[in-house]
Amino acid sequence: MKKILLLFVLIATTLISSCSKDDDKEPEFSLLGKIYAAHAYTSSVSENEVYWVMRFTSTTELERTAREANPTGGIIGDIENWTYTLSYPTLIIYDEDGEEYNNATFIDENTFRTTNYQGHVTEYILQ
Repeated sequence: MKKILLLFVLIATTLISSCSKDDDKEPEFSLLGKIYAAHAYTSSVSENEVYWVMRFTSTTELERTAREANPTGGIIGDIENWTYTLSYPTLIIYDEDGEEYNNATFIDENTFRTTNYQGHVTEYILQ
């Protein structure tokens, strides 16, 4: 009888410990600390390539800059402080006035695409 009771306790303990809710959770995707860049246009003034760069500074805020020649080039104009919401794979970006600027979709964790009001698609790549 003691062996049966001991066996029952061991089985019950194994079942309880293997049914943790944490086992089913996938890690959350975060943009915090990441930088994504995309080619924007060729400047008619300097004839250099211009890149849009988004640096995610918190779980809700980002800095957007225009960069000259490459994604790490000199900053053109002002640094824009924007906000965002993320429900992977959807990223919604809001400008400094709180207006929705772009609705983006992640292709994978390294790439997201935006489409502006004119239908122009821009692909941002993790730097």
